[in-house]
Amino acid sequence: FTVAFLILFVVKISVVKATHKFSGYPAQNTQHNRVLGLILCYNLGHIDPLVLSINEYVSMCESGWNVSVVIFTATPWSTSLKRYFRQRSYCYQSNSSIPLLVLESDPSIGTSLANEHRKYTAREFMNYDVVIYHEDDILFKNSQLSAYLDETKHLYAAECLADFGIGFQRFRRQLRASGSLQGPHFSENDIFLQEYLEETPKFRPVCIDEAPFLIVEGNIHQAMWILTNRQIRVLQKKCNFLNQTSDSREYMSSISLFGGGDSYHCAVQKIIPGERFMSFAVEHYYPARHSTWNHPLWTVDKHVRGGFFAWADPVTRSDYYDGAGCWVDTLRRSSEEEKQ
Repeated sequence: FTVAFLILFVVKISVVKATHKFSGYPAQNTQHNRVLGLILCYNLGHIDPLVLSINEYVSMCESGWNVSVVIFTATPWSTSLKRYFRQRSYCYQSNSSIPLLVLESDPSIGTSLANEHRKYTAREFMNYDVVIYHEDDILFKNSQLSAYLDETKHLYAAECLADFGIGFQRFRRQLRASGSLQGPHFSENDIFLQEYLEETPKFRPVCIDEAPFLIVEGNIHQAMWILTNRQIRVLQKKCNFLNQTSDSREYMSSISLFGGGDSYHCAVQKIIPGERFMSFAVEHYYPARHSTWNHPLWTVDKHVRGGFFAWADPVTRSDYYDGAGCWVDTLRRSSEEEKQ
């Protein structure tokens, strides 16, 4: 099995030091536990991942978040369908179904439907502590909400919310030659080769608040975004985030936030925690085969944590982490794990 190069640029990056403490940070079972989930669902063609996404929002509620969900669609929802989802979304923590609002648009709206979530956010975000937006076949999990908020504390501490943002890498499960995910001779190696990155970005290391991160360059699309209330306010001031519009759903979900270079992009540098790459891999639900998917998720995680700059010749470059000394412990732990 052959894999192509995944180049990690060798650059020297200065360490970003923490200089500020903060209060009122989003957390379960506090007054700052209000989560708004926004789902782009043009029609019912992605009903399976939509149901799984609602399950995750119920899990958030059960774990102490005050959750509301809005679905943006161009397909009329019957009373029965709304009742179906209401029954599926009961939360014992709140003793009620999670609030679920379906906002319908005319089918002629096409891909401009993606604009509607930004308008809604502009009206309502001050009533929430965290806002999550994703397309209906992107499975954002309760555990990833916790992971995002834990890692974003580093950005608060370093006072760099306008410049950096925690992102995610999409992956899909790969169909086998038989057209299925599994088969009669399923082996351990097949487990490692089931999940492939959908994008092939370039990574380079950086330290923020003395924690290891990867700067993501190249393909930054992730079909979702998540921001705290404070981050939204920072971005509105920086780049008019809430007023951005486009017929491109890719722009509205990722590129407007992470793209850069002009006044119509926020130019936030997408970063991923170096120690927890797999925790920030978000599943693009439908399995498929694609000739350019050649970076298994598990292999990427191992190579990133091991400091390897290329797939075909995995060696550690001594200068790769110059200026990013926070990566030393990560490298050491990875080396020890490989020896076990």
